[in-house]
Amino acid sequence: MTKKQISFNFIARLKKRKKFLIGFVLLLVLGFFLVGKPSEALFGKKEPLKTVTVKQESIKQTVSASGEIRAENSAQLQFVSPGKIAWMGVKKGDKLILTKPIGLQGTMAAYRTLKNMPEMLEQYSKSELQKSIDYAIELMITPNQNVVKTIHSYQDFSFVHALTDVTGFGLSGHIKEILQNSTLSAIIETIPSIRFSKELSEELGYAFDDCSCHETAGGMLIAIDPKKVEEFSNTLISNNVENWIVGTIDNIEPGLVRVADNVENVEIVKY
Repeated sequence: MTKKQISFNFIARLKKRKKFLIGFVLLLVLGFFLVGKPSEALFGKKEPLKTVTVKQESIKQTVSASGEIRAENSAQLQFVSPGKIAWMGVKKGDKLILTKPIGLQGTMAAYRTLKNMPEMLEQYSKSELQKSIDYAIELMITPNQNVVKTIHSYQDFSFVHALTDVTGFGLSGHIKEILQNSTLSAIIETIPSIRFSKELSEELGYAFDDCSCHETAGGMLIAIDPKKVEEFSNTLISNNVENWIVGTIDNIEPGLVRVADNVENVEIVKY
């Protein structure tokens, strides 16, 4: 290679390096511009913050107005008969009426057992047990509407002192519910139940004897003035509502619900 060729190659490499250096310097300047002042470069110049000094001064002006504030959405209630809403509550001596027998939990457990482990219920007649299951289903799909209609058929129904439906807390649990805000107690003297439900509950592990077994869509539990209980019970029957007088309100111990030692168990059979 001649000296002239060496000199030419050297100059060519030098020119390439010069271009590289110029590009590198431009990148450095641009990077400083973006990193050094990112907010101004990317988002524009910010307006300076304005500050105000808080000073204590006297009130110069007040506004006084009267009127009525109304909601945007409202409803006006009108009643056919005038009257007032008053707290009644259970009273000592009240009789307790129940409009559906208990035992739904044990009966429906038998329904599942018949499907999955029928050998556990071999001691029962399958056809008779099925009748009890069908009755339980009928009870659950029967609304309590006729009970309410019967109550409202009276111009004065103040003899009804308390009312609730019997569901998840069982009969005894819902009796405790109507004893709230009182110093009274209650005793269960009659237990109407779906046929076989007592035995099924005992065998399948449900609390039947203390009436705490769960009910689904159970009946209405009503505390009635004892002077009106027989008449009201008959009126319910005339409106196709079965019912049983299951207990009495007393004052042994506040909130206590107990089952009588000589409680009458009534098996309800409906075919």
